[in-house]
Amino acid sequence: MLEGSNLRGQLIAFIPARGGSKGIKRKNLMKIGNETLVEIAIKSAIESKIFNFVIINSEDTEIRDLVHSKFSDHKQIIVQDRPEEYWHDNTIQEVDRLIEWSIKKFEKEHSTQVDEIVLLYPTAPLRKSNNIIEAFEIYQKYQFDSLLSVTESREYLWKIGPNNSMLGPINYSPFKRGPNQLEGWNQWKENKSIYIFKKHLLEEGARIGGKVGFYEMDKISSIDIDTIADLELARHIYESKKY
Repeated sequence: MLEGSNLRGQLIAFIPARGGSKGIKRKNLMKIGNETLVEIAIKSAIESKIFNFVIINSEDTEIRDLVHSKFSDHKQIIVQDRPEEYWHDNTIQEVDRLIEWSIKKFEKEHSTQVDEIVLLYPTAPLRKSNNIIEAFEIYQKYQFDSLLSVTESREYLWKIGPNNSMLGPINYSPFKRGPNQLEGWNQWKENKSIYIFKKHLLEEGARIGGKVGFYEMDKISSIDIDTIADLELARHIYESKKY
């Protein structure tokens, strides 16, 4: 655990690892190097050394068996079977509701209290344990209620309207277009790598709320695997050891 931690209850890493992914079939079992995405996520949590427990939640027998076999020596690893109502990833705030269900189950089975949760999606394989540590240190230092990891975006965004008609730009004016680096706005996008939040926020409806902080990551470390192209890019970067 981090020195100076003021935790009253448990600090939990939560890793959702659904087997029935839609974009890439069985995405969480895809490999980067010699390890699956779910293994890489679990290792980053373990190596950070800040968690009391790491919960891996999946409806998929193969994923659960893999975690049991690969991490049987780690007593902090908790593997949960996912209720069928959370199998399909097709409802609003489904992951938040799943985490809420999972934490209640964990607290009941272990007669303990969870105060704070760190959500780590397996689809961010270039996230390092040091990113998790640094994000949590910022979260603690500024006493945020929630924190999310982001990456800078300098993209010019347009909104497409009905019938594929272009309605216009969202974040800039074509009449005042300057060099990208000199635009008058700064913007960041969620990279789906790290979310830290107090448990009570789930009961209020969403994991992001209250006093919200951010942890900035570079574009390479922020790759989120949603398509085959994302997967191949992450593999290339990982194998080149350039991150």
